[in-house]
Amino acid sequence: GRAGRTKDGMCFRIIDKKFWELHIPNSQKEEILRVPLDSCVLLGKSVFPNTKPIDFLRDALARPNDTEVLEAVRSLKEVGALTMTAGSRSQANDESDMTITSEDLEDGILTPFGKLMNLLPIDQTCVRLIQLGYMVGMTYEAIIIAACSSVEAFWNYNKDVCEDEKDNAEYINAYKSRLYWASGTYSDHIAMMNAFLSWYQKMPETYRKNYTKREHKFPKLIRNPQYPSQLLTDQRKEIEWTQKMGLNAKALREVHMLCEDIIKRLISAGYHLGDEVNKLLGISLKFF
Repeated sequence: GRAGRTKDGMCFRIIDKKFWELHIPNSQKEEILRVPLDSCVLLGKSVFPNTKPIDFLRDALARPNDTEVLEAVRSLKEVGALTMTAGSRSQANDESDMTITSEDLEDGILTPFGKLMNLLPIDQTCVRLIQLGYMVGMTYEAIIIAACSSVEAFWNYNKDVCEDEKDNAEYINAYKSRLYWASGTYSDHIAMMNAFLSWYQKMPETYRKNYTKREHKFPKLIRNPQYPSQLLTDQRKEIEWTQKMGLNAKALREVHMLCEDIIKRLISAGYHLGDEVNKLLGISLKFF
C-alpha cells in the first residue's frame, strides 16, 4: 500500500514473521526475467535490425538467459515474424546455400507480419486475424473480433432471462447470452462482433461524433427483428440494456477505443482501410 511510500503510516501483514523473513523476497524479480521475450526481441529488432537479439539484450539492466532469448527467436520464426535465415544470409541467391546454420538459430529479419506485431497492441493471434482479414477484404470485421477478444469480461454473467429458463449457475446464463448473439452460428467471435455492432448502432450520433472525432466508421450489422432499434440516449439506458442483453458496458467502450486505436495505427503504417477493397472483391458492405 501507500504506508511508508507516500506518507508515514502503519503496515499490517497477516502472515507469520518467520515466513516473512525467510520466504518473502526483498524485491520482485525483474519482468524481463519472468515473462517470454518475444515482444522484447521484436522491439529490439525494429531498433537494431543488424544486431543479434542475444547481443542487444546483453545491455539490458537485467540480462536474460541466452537460452530464453534463443527460444524467443525460435518462437518468432515459427509464427513468421522473423525470417528463417539470419540477416547476413537472407539476400543469398544460391538456394543450395540456404541450409539452416547455427547463426540462423540466433537471428533473423523482421517480416511484414513481425512489423505488424510491433505495431499493434494486441496478442499475436489477433494480429494474424487482422492480417488475414485485410487480405480478404474483411478488415473491419477482423479488427472488431480481435478487439473483443482482447478485453476482459466482455460478457455480463447476470443476463436477464425468463424465470423458467433461469439457472443459478452464472456461466449457464452467459452461455445462453452467447447463443443469442451468435444467431445460429455457434461462434463466440461472431457473437461478440454482433453484440458490439448492435451496441454501437444503438449509441446516439453525438456519441459517435464526439467520443473520438474519427472519420472511419464500422460496417452496419444486418438488421434482425430480434434487436430493438431504440437509441440509448443516456448512460442509464445503456447500462440497463447491456445488463439485459448479457453484455458489459465498460468492456464495450474499451472495445470501441481499442478498435479506433488499431485503425489509426494501421492507417499511419500505410494500410488502406477504405471500402474500395471490398468493392474490388465483390463484397457488399453498408456503412453509416
